[in-house]
Amino acid sequence: MKQPNRKWVMVLAVIYNILHLVIFTIQIHCYSTNSKNKSLQVQMGIVLNMGQLITWWLVRFRRKDFLTLVEEVFSLRKDLSCVIYRRLLKISRVVCLCAILLIVWDPLLRIINEIKYNYKYSDCMLTLTPSGIGDWKLIPIASYIFSSTHVSNSLIYTIALFYILFCYSLSACLDAPFRHQNDIHEVYEKVLDIFKKTEEKISFFVLLLFAYIFYSFFKYLFVIIYLGKTYKVPIPLFIIFNFVANIILIIVIILSAHQAQQKTEDLRISLLADDTTLKRRLVKILEDQRYLKLTGWGIFTIQKSLLLSSAAWFFTYVSILVQS
Repeated sequence: MKQPNRKWVMVLAVIYNILHLVIFTIQIHCYSTNSKNKSLQVQMGIVLNMGQLITWWLVRFRRKDFLTLVEEVFSLRKDLSCVIYRRLLKISRVVCLCAILLIVWDPLLRIINEIKYNYKYSDCMLTLTPSGIGDWKLIPIASYIFSSTHVSNSLIYTIALFYILFCYSLSACLDAPFRHQNDIHEVYEKVLDIFKKTEEKISFFVLLLFAYIFYSFFKYLFVIIYLGKTYKVPIPLFIIFNFVANIILIIVIILSAHQAQQKTEDLRISLLADDTTLKRRLVKILEDQRYLKLTGWGIFTIQKSLLLSSAAWFFTYVSILVQS
């Protein structure tokens, strides 16, 4: 696998950390000088900002582990057809495009919302901008919105889309037919090792990913119901955008992880049905089932049943908000 340019990685890392510190400083200033900004939402924003910076450094320290796992997935099969390679390339381009759209559209919609309501929600930023600049105040406000949204969303979306592409690539490698029975045994041992390493190195970040997505999902759901029920005003587009994006992300993550586990289980069953497999190896294959799971740090398994649980939480939360 081609390694990323170290120079550009360092430049982008420095920019990302500087943006984090600047935004954190502005949030602390707004929190300490303006009584209107001393709300639970602002406090959570400050906590999330620091949590995301810590998560970024954790991902940074585990970057080689991520790249190693990807290399191991693509080393599973040496006989993949050009059709599968083209399909994986197409999916990777779609994932990159989705990442760009998610990161760009959110701040654009927020800026449009600020202009529409005459910077009503940027009163703290207005106090930090020089007086008498007129319409030029849009530049610092737009810069702050782009920066804060970028550092808030880019890491989460990157982890989510990486995990989706990782699971899809694993499924594609297992979906291709095998030429020899010995190939199945060899690939199975490699897949088992990949699952163990994934649980060891990535599952914690998957837990953080689900925690953040569900937090954002229920936060925006609360805002939508609150605005519609209390003020009866149109819902801002950026809230609808983030709400829908969270739903789609959850569904795609669960389905891609479920498909990877299903393909692996099919591979395991094909080995159990093989008459040439030794009894000792059969016992081992039966015991391996507990390792062939993708979880959120061992707390929950990422399967289709999780969609049903998420839907139950959604309807319960909505009913509580509507009745309150």
